[in-house]
Amino acid sequence: MKINKIEIVLLISCFLVGIVFLIVIFTSFNATSHTQINSLPTITITPSTTERAFVSSPIKYDLNAQKKLIENINNKNAIATKDAQVKETIITSLLSGQTGIVYASTNINISYIKSADIFQGEILTTNIALAKQETVNWFMNHGVSQQGICKLPLMFFLNQDVSSQIQDANIVFSPLPPGC
Repeated sequence: MKINKIEIVLLISCFLVGIVFLIVIFTSFNATSHTQINSLPTITITPSTTERAFVSSPIKYDLNAQKKLIENINNKNAIATKDAQVKETIITSLLSGQTGIVYASTNINISYIKSADIFQGEILTTNIALAKQETVNWFMNHGVSQQGICKLPLMFFLNQDVSSQIQDANIVFSPLPPGC
């Protein structure tokens, strides 16, 4: 089979038309994508009013108590053997010793956080002293000594609603249990 001159010219013409077609498609595709990128809106992140109120909360925190709490967290092995055994019993009462709430009432939620190996008391009332004392009583009723409560470690924090309610009360908040 022999290809004549007309067939060669047609093949070259088809090839050139195909290349021109591809160039036109790629050029229009790139122009479209640049237009889309340039037309994207600018995103600005602004904290909500709730976040602003929480961040700028005038509640003062007891810095010495915070330092002592950090010391207790870093020295977890300082807990007495009997208190450590009670702590283990409380932790194993959770599903597979995982993170969770070990006690809840209208005043306080006591949680164990496995990753930090710490108990947290979320205060749910503006009567902070009452919530803290209820927590201490709960641990003592389970057999933890006063010194053990300080060394568990156990820290308190204010529920966001409570924090909002008392922000103008000029309170100095301590994350430690009473007597620690």
